[in-house]
Amino acid sequence: MELLTFNVDDGYAEALIRGMRMSFIRKEEYDALKDCASLGDAKMLLEETDYLPFLQNEPSPCQPNVIRARMKEKLAKEFEHMKSNAAPQLFNFLEKVSHKYMIDNVVNMIEIIKNKDINRKRQAQPDPLGYFRGIEGILRFESDDIAELYQIVLIDTPVGDYFQRLLEDIIKAGAMQNRSIEDVHRQLAEITPEVLRISLKKMWLEDLFDLAKQLNGISKEILEDLIKFEADCMTIQIIYNSISNEELNKPAARETDRKALCPNVGYLYPEYEAQLSRAFDITTLRAAVESFPLYIEMLRNVADPANEEEMNDPSRKTLDDIMYEIGIKKYSLAFDQQFHYGCFYAYLKLKEQEIRNTVWLCEMVSMQLNRQDKAW
Repeated sequence: MELLTFNVDDGYAEALIRGMRMSFIRKEEYDALKDCASLGDAKMLLEETDYLPFLQNEPSPCQPNVIRARMKEKLAKEFEHMKSNAAPQLFNFLEKVSHKYMIDNVVNMIEIIKNKDINRKRQAQPDPLGYFRGIEGILRFESDDIAELYQIVLIDTPVGDYFQRLLEDIIKAGAMQNRSIEDVHRQLAEITPEVLRISLKKMWLEDLFDLAKQLNGISKEILEDLIKFEADCMTIQIIYNSISNEELNKPAARETDRKALCPNVGYLYPEYEAQLSRAFDITTLRAAVESFPLYIEMLRNVADPANEEEMNDPSRKTLDDIMYEIGIKKYSLAFDQQFHYGCFYAYLKLKEQEIRNTVWLCEMVSMQLNRQDKAW
């Protein structure tokens, strides 16, 4: 059916995204970037790509953080261009995707305000992919009343619903049932930024999965696979990181606090939830995912978080790096089929990896690192 109807609403937008795919930095350009002697050379090289309009007015040498900001700006403008040419259903999907970056922006700003980090507040540059009207108002917040800050977030931001649901979860937990909303807000303020970020992104990922299930045919099939993979990676990452966290790795916490952070979607959910809840070291984590060759391969060569020597071994890849590598292959395959929304999501993910790659190489250039170093 997609062959007959997809192009009526979404054919032009898909043609745009497949045309944008041609702008990816090629292997030979990455190799040339490795050979740059200075950041000035790196900027000149990047000006030979589609990043020229965003870098040409920057003074040379261009620092890695500036390069990251300009590359992010380009991606955000492309994303907005996609949304402006999208039919209602595709627009709603892209808007839901952007909520992830809005969550990052809001959590970062809450952290800055809570810590009263004046210098960081002045230099704060929200991710343009997560820009929304009213974001400047949060940055201008001057009061010490954290409850008031959360009230602003709940009312004035597109991701306020996620914070509201988190508040409801805190209330349902029992300890806050007979207290005022200000007490609940203060309880929320005590959550560490990383736990807050994970909790909100879990809700976002589950909502994105629910939205994908409402799509038709190929879009539903491809997006469900990508989102399930992302959810499984999030679950594995949470458990892996908790191995070295005494509080989260206690038997009671594994069944409550840690479990609450893991998404309720994915190939691992719900069939393998019990085994994952019992995982307390790298061996039991590997055993819990032994039915999935992809995840076994992912965990085979990562360091044991409980082994300091392995964690400090530069020859070992991090779990993040391995997940990125596997993810890039999956996102690239999304372009093999036509007439679906998966290519829009995949493009965003691939561009984010391109930015990480480019900024990493620029940082290596700025450090004048020996070309034989494994960091290259």
